[in-house]
Amino acid sequence: MVKTPAIRALPPPAVLTEYGLMGSPVPLPGGQGTTWRVGEAVIKPLDMEPSLVQWHGALLSRFDGRYDFRVSVPLQTTAGLWTTNGWMAWRYQPGAHVPRWPLAGRGGVRRERVSGSVSAWRSPATR
Repeated sequence: MVKTPAIRALPPPAVLTEYGLMGSPVPLPGGQGTTWRVGEAVIKPLDMEPSLVQWHGALLSRFDGRYDFRVSVPLQTTAGLWTTNGWMAWRYQPGAHVPRWPLAGRGGVRRERVSGSVSAWRSPATR
């Protein structure tokens, strides 16, 4: 398993360049304290296996542009990679997370209609 650094380290300039990001990283509150916002992206040290980031990208990109629910999708580098130098990036989603557990069942049905394949929802770790 990939471990997240215990200290807040600035993303290196080379990583920002590889993701095509411009601007200064701004620390985001909460979580593990290692996440940064750079423009319309959130960048953080890699905390999962790279194959899972690729899986997230393939799966979550199916929901991009929907208005009935929002997801943040992983971003690829300018070379088409999902991770670089121990970092990963996700599209920034403004707003706050609001748990809506009573709607979870309806979301599951909607998710299957969008994805077209139930097997796509199984992570590589459970296959």
